[in-house]
Amino acid sequence: MIDELVAIRKEMATLDATVKFLQNRRTSARLTAYRTSFLAIKENLIKLRLRLRRIKTSSEEYDDLDDAKEAIEVLLDLIRKREPKIDETATKTLTQDFRDIRSGFSELSGSLPIEEASFLVDLSIVPTEIREELEIDFDEVRKCYFAGAYKASLSICGRVLEVVLARKYYETKKIDPIHSRWFIGHLIRKCFEDGVLNDRAVEDICNLINKSRIDSVHKTVTLYKPGPDDTKPIIEFTIGLVKKLLQMRIA
Repeated sequence: MIDELVAIRKEMATLDATVKFLQNRRTSARLTAYRTSFLAIKENLIKLRLRLRRIKTSSEEYDDLDDAKEAIEVLLDLIRKREPKIDETATKTLTQDFRDIRSGFSELSGSLPIEEASFLVDLSIVPTEIREELEIDFDEVRKCYFAGAYKASLSICGRVLEVVLARKYYETKKIDPIHSRWFIGHLIRKCFEDGVLNDRAVEDICNLINKSRIDSVHKTVTLYKPGPDDTKPIIEFTIGLVKKLLQMRIA
């Protein structure tokens, strides 16, 4: 969600400059630039809408979610109506469209559950055999994080790591690490020893996620008390790892 918001803000700044240029001199190149920003904003609004649809709305924390969805539809409706008629639309009207989009985007930004949506992951690339399992796991990760149960959130990230690495190993070697009851540390090591994975940066991330899991579920010499600033990066690393490893599957 953060990426889409940044992209829209960037296009809004470009559109603002383009509108000022159009007010001084209307040219086909400037109209093309207007249309390009217009469509880029539309594309990112559609991506935002998809992310919002994946947020569960049973909690009162998401009361503003319907407002955000409605704001997106209003903006998309404006863009769709204007899109095929930009060339023949008066500059004054194009300027007003930009102002309406800017106002609507400001309203949208204020109602977006940015933190919650930032932990969403597109699981469409995930093999059907483990997709539901990961959906449940990531739902638990979010619930635990926003309930302040950070150790629980980190331990489930470790479980996600185990599921994904086991799947990668099975696809490559036709050996099921879960059935063989491999510990996560052993699974990580075997993935690299047996050539299933070879990116050392990925290995470091795997070990970091596993270390956080171990500290969360086992007794430590010193009190382990992770907070949100400790937990959020691990969740983001886990999401990034899922995307990277399972996209490699279909590359």
